[in-house]
Amino acid sequence: MPRRSPYTKVVKTNQIRAAHVSGMGDVVFKGFQCLNSECLEFIFVRKVEIGGDFEIICPSCEEIYNRFDYCCFKCKKDLRNVDVKERPLDHTLPAVFLWPLTTENATLLCREHNSEKSDKWPSAYYSDDELKKLAVLTGVQYEVLTGQPHYNPEAIERLKSPGQVDDLLTKYAAYLQEIIKLRNRILQYENIDFFLSILQLMVVISKYFLLIFLFTPAIQRQNS
Repeated sequence: MPRRSPYTKVVKTNQIRAAHVSGMGDVVFKGFQCLNSECLEFIFVRKVEIGGDFEIICPSCEEIYNRFDYCCFKCKKDLRNVDVKERPLDHTLPAVFLWPLTTENATLLCREHNSEKSDKWPSAYYSDDELKKLAVLTGVQYEVLTGQPHYNPEAIERLKSPGQVDDLLTKYAAYLQEIIKLRNRILQYENIDFFLSILQLMVVISKYFLLIFLFTPAIQRQNS
């Protein structure tokens, strides 16, 4: 049986397409925000071009690599033509203290020295001369780099909110032991127990339901 001809022929005209997909047909893209908090670049990459391990260089901002001249800050090894695994960006102020990886808080290290530096405060790993250079390169104050380890105050402030703590416990419920370790470290360094905020919320909620339980029968008796 011959195929029936289409009832209508659709002709697409005057289509408005973004510049990065113009002329490419139906192509799936992934979008990435540049790590530089001051950079407004949003980077689009074809999904088929993204493998298991990949590195995307912001076309408008190669600030971190250029800042360190594509060399490991510790040993000065040239990292221009090496695999992305061999040139990780280190948290200058460690992630274990809740400091995020940003352009201002990134140090270029080779994999060996990145592993050595992991979770250490800068003053526990670098020499005094290196700390002075690092302060100039990153903009992190020398007094902070050489001072005592401390948690990111913005992160600590968020953990004072019962809602934020509840979201944290819900999202990472499978890693409760790690959350308890985080709570113990923050209690040790900052003398702040972020579990108290949610416990206080639970006490308030418990009191609220207790009042409802106590007064509901009385209200029902009055109505009857």
